[in-house]
Amino acid sequence: GQVPGSGYIQKGANYRASALLGMSHGTSFDFNGDLPMGMPITFGVQNAEHEAKDWANSRFLLLLGANPVETRIPDVHFIFDALEKGARLVVVDPSFSPTASKADAHLRIKPGTDAALGLALCRQVIEDETWDPAFMRTYTDAPLLVREDTGVRLREADLVAGGSPDKFAAWDTVTAGPVIVGTDRLGFPDDVAPALKGKWTVTLADGS
Repeated sequence: GQVPGSGYIQKGANYRASALLGMSHGTSFDFNGDLPMGMPITFGVQNAEHEAKDWANSRFLLLLGANPVETRIPDVHFIFDALEKGARLVVVDPSFSPTASKADAHLRIKPGTDAALGLALCRQVIEDETWDPAFMRTYTDAPLLVREDTGVRLREADLVAGGSPDKFAAWDTVTAGPVIVGTDRLGFPDDVAPALKGKWTVTLADGS
């Protein structure tokens, strides 16, 4: 699958093939270059990371499935610059790559368990409350409600007859009820305080 910029035929083919096969299609960029697929899904923008030269300012470097010693030769010196200043390097990779040989710790996970590791890290951050609530409420999809019966995000169409399937719901701690959030915006109104964790019961459009 090529990037959508190649044209509507190529873009449509990707989504149509995924639909016919019962697959989820995140973004065509996951097949092209080193653009991170998780960025648009979580933050709504393709790239949110800093440029490579800022690696040198890091105190902790976590590389997941990346091997910059071999694949980012012009930039890898920024990682070593950080290490020389005392940064720690942890590499997550099923194989003992050249980059893993330079790490303070090498976490050798089983192939295909990347998502499980990522979710475990997220859960630990939440349990330890070492998060940045203001950042998560403003720039991520963390406040969006998820249905327990289907595991998908709760949409306006689930709550209101004729509601939009492209808008989602969050739990407002001020009004103690769901609030609808559009997908074309980041953040919430000043009078809304979305919760980041908890379970709530809401009434669906069909009365259930």
